[in-house]
Amino acid sequence: MAKKKSKNKQQVKFSPKAYLKTRARSLPIYKCWVNEDWEVGMFAHVVVSRKHDNGRFTFASYLVDLMENGLKDSFAEVNVDGEMLDIVIDNPKEIAFVEIDYDLAHNIVYQGLEFAKDMGAKGDKQFAWTQYVLQEDSDDIPIFPIPFGDELDDNDMDLSPLDLGATILLGMTDLIYLDTFGEVHMNDEFAEERLEADELVIYSEMDRDSMTLDEFDVCTPLTAELSEIELSDNKKLAKFTDKVAQKLKEHPDVPQLYDLLANLMNELSTTEEAYQILQQGIERFPENYTARFFYAINLLKMGKINEAEQLIWGAFDVRDLPMGNDGLGEFNVHLFYSVRCKIHMAKQEYDKAEPYYLMVRDIFAYDSEAISELQKDILLEYSAYRKELLEAHFGKSMEEIIAGDNWLEKYEMN
Repeated sequence: MAKKKSKNKQQVKFSPKAYLKTRARSLPIYKCWVNEDWEVGMFAHVVVSRKHDNGRFTFASYLVDLMENGLKDSFAEVNVDGEMLDIVIDNPKEIAFVEIDYDLAHNIVYQGLEFAKDMGAKGDKQFAWTQYVLQEDSDDIPIFPIPFGDELDDNDMDLSPLDLGATILLGMTDLIYLDTFGEVHMNDEFAEERLEADELVIYSEMDRDSMTLDEFDVCTPLTAELSEIELSDNKKLAKFTDKVAQKLKEHPDVPQLYDLLANLMNELSTTEEAYQILQQGIERFPENYTARFFYAINLLKMGKINEAEQLIWGAFDVRDLPMGNDGLGEFNVHLFYSVRCKIHMAKQEYDKAEPYYLMVRDIFAYDSEAISELQKDILLEYSAYRKELLEAHFGKSMEEIIAGDNWLEKYEMN
């Protein structure tokens, strides 16, 4: 049985978003790639990398639908080993890449951004951060004609960046871990109880807490307005936050406003204010599970582990929750597993976090489009723990482990 590690994780204090915003553009451009059939398929997967002085890399991946939606999604990885970048670029199971000049990569992404706005598409919220791997869009960058179209293409091109990048790293780590340690759970009795309880969960028809017509009328214009705001524009975001705060004063009986306002405050790094708003919402609507679970996540960010656990009534399984036997929406069931996993990881109880990690992993395996940023963070955090166990077991870095036993080929065959 693998033993959990008791040391504190210093990387928890590191903020990739802050690094991207403040330092990424100071790194020299290394290489850029795009899928070789992007012009024919009218769908571009662009990767732009920058190299650190220590030989490591920061890179970003951008998905651009040239036919209809423009820039759809993006993600970034900060300060990773070159082997990890190679896994993304050289893996034929996903996409065949060709190297391109930076200027072409820049044009595909930024013209995709403009095309998304022109088409009224939802756009990519993560671009608020991933844009910093690119150069600033200025007249210094030559303009190339990129073939965009506006005809509907029924081909299912709705690919997630997690599918195309991080999922390879997650899959590789899980494959090596299972081959090394087997499928025996770290805490077998605890895990079996959780997994058996999961099979008995009753799902209600609604994925989220339902809205009344009045609540819908209040919230819909706000969510539409928020979709037009770049999250990196703190001035506009702060102004919009004030507007939502005023709406909450006018409509204190709309539970969704508490969630929206708290999330905005978190974006502005006003964590204590967000905590207070969520607390007000929970006191007013104690059966609003979505707000309660997000409140627990907020408490965990503040290091208040016991308070977060009390907020979910100390429940280990969905049926331990009040009204759990009556059924919860799929969204809230998954959110509960995410909170429970985060609580155990915060306690360094990775043996107890394991079954919840597996449940979240199954969500992604079944429908990667349903994965949230919270759940992606959970997958990556637990995968990092497994990576530590493997490195300790073999006495090598993960890059050396992968390279030493043809794991990339085994992953391709899996």
